[in-house]
Amino acid sequence: MALLLAKELPSGVTGNYWRISYVTVNCQQDIPTVDVNMALYISEDHRRNKKDSISFQMLNFNLLDIDSTFSYDFRACLYEAIKQRPEWAESLDALDEEPMVEEPVVEPVVEDVPVEPIIEETPADPIIEDPIVEEPTPVTFTKKRIR
Repeated sequence: MALLLAKELPSGVTGNYWRISYVTVNCQQDIPTVDVNMALYISEDHRRNKKDSISFQMLNFNLLDIDSTFSYDFRACLYEAIKQRPEWAESLDALDEEPMVEEPVVEPVVEDVPVEPIIEETPADPIIEDPIVEEPTPVTFTKKRIR
């Protein structure tokens, strides 16, 4: 995030890329205030190539005058508040700024660790045996004559 607004310095050097360099919020007063330090660079390319700023300007705001419903990002709310000032009314947004520090991409390392299978223990089912039913043995009868 930044603003584009040309400004010629007394030395004759012109810059047009303004970026918030730091913000101080003071809540120790009856009315909380915000001090915004705007750094001026010759151009966006100079800033991306890590060149120093050529000037700065300190802006002061009443914290209550900053519309925090504009964005979830406090910096975006500050840039919007800056653009509301008459001297910044002609400034344009420069939103395609790349991050200053790039996080290296680290691939996860997979270690060959033997994995024991997970055996879920279930309560033992009671063993139910079928009752042993003995088949009746056939009885043999012999015929006898009774006299």
